[in-house]
This record gives sequence, structure tokens and C-alpha cells, in this order.
Amino acid sequence: MPGLTLQEMLVLGLIFAALAWLLVAAIRSRPRHQLNEADQYIARLNEAAARQQAADTERAEQLRLATTQRTAAARRASTGRTGQGASSTAGRAATERQAAARLGATDPEYAEVLALVQAGKTREAVQKIHHDTGIPLTEARKFVDSLQAS
Repeated sequence: MPGLTLQEMLVLGLIFAALAWLLVAAIRSRPRHQLNEADQYIARLNEAAARQQAADTERAEQLRLATTQRTAAARRASTGRTGQGASSTAGRAATERQAAARLGATDPEYAEVLALVQAGKTREAVQKIHHDTGIPLTEARKFVDSLQAS
């Protein structure tokens, strides 16, 4: 640096050192745990997705439980190959209607499936059961057929 005295160089050095210290202090004082708006939005979306997945899982479990109960009741009432059943078809239908009434009062998803079946929209009912529970379409179709029989 031609033309600068030692004192001027010291003053410039002190100015640069003060600026560097201010820059370091500003960087260190910045909160590290604070998320920007985009990260906060993504976190809210992830929380909402987790809540929705938990609700979907609960609904699927309720439908699975209802299906299991209905299947067990149908097996108990089945005539089997020998023709000797635990109850008649009319008795089985009455039992299924009672179970459906109990479940329909507590499970809105099941009530919606029943409404679709009663309206004759079997395809929509099968698709809804398949979507809500994840069971194969053939099993969902058997379940809807058992609802139609009752």
C-alpha cells in the first residue's frame, strides 16, 4: 500500500478487525433452532398427514374388526357340506342385521357402506371397503354380497 503511513495502516487494520468481529457476532447470535416459513409449512403438512394416516388406520381397523365379527358369525351360522348348520338362513340374516345395526350406530364408515349396498351401488361399496381397509377386492366383494343377503 504505497503512500500509507504506519498509523493509517493500523487504523485500517482495526476497522477491518472490528467489521470481522461484528460479522462473526451477528452469525453466532442468529438462532439456530428457528425454522423459516417454508420449513414451518412443511412441518405443518407432515403433522396433518400423520394425523390423517392415524385416522385412516383407525377406520380401517374398525372395518376389519366388523368384517371379522361378521365372518365369524357367518361361519357359525353356515350349513356346511353336510347341511347341518347352527341356525337357519333367516336366523343368520337376523343376526347379521342386528350386528349391522350395532356397528352402523357406532361406525360411520360402516354405515356409509351399508347405505351404498342398500342403494344398490355394490361396486362403490366394494371400492370403498377396499380403499378404507386395504383388503383384496374379492374379499370386499364377498363382504358386500353377505350384506346384500341380509
